[in-house]
Amino acid sequence: MALVFVYGSLLSGMHNHPAFLGKAKKVSNDAFIKDCTMYDFGAFPAVKAHGNGVVSGEVYDVSAEQLARLDWLEGHPLFYRRSAVECYLPEPIKAITYFIVENPHGEYKEIKSGDWRGHCARKG
Repeated sequence: MALVFVYGSLLSGMHNHPAFLGKAKKVSNDAFIKDCTMYDFGAFPAVKAHGNGVVSGEVYDVSAEQLARLDWLEGHPLFYRRSAVECYLPEPIKAITYFIVENPHGEYKEIKSGDWRGHCARKG
C-alpha cells in the first residue's frame, strides 16, 4: 500500500476518480503540499515541483495495482514523474504525487490558489 496525494482529475467528484480511485481508501479530504506551482492544462492541471505556492488535494491509500494504473494514467515517468512529498493533513506525512516533467511554457496559466476544484468552478 502507498499513500498518494492527488490534486486534479483524480479528486473525488472529478472525471478520473471513479475508474482509478473509486475503490481506494481515502485518508484525507483536506491535504496540501508546499513549494510547488499549479498550472491549467485545460482538462487537467499540472504541478511543478520547486515552485512557490501551495497545492490542495486529497490523500488515498492505494494498492500496488492501483499505483501501477495511476502511473499509466499520468504517463510516468515521461509526462509526469511520481515523486515523494511531504504532505500536510495538517500534520506532515510522507506520500507520493505526480509532478510535471517539463517546465510549463507561457501558454499555461498559473493557478495561484493551488485549488483545481475551485479553479474549475470559477472558469465554468
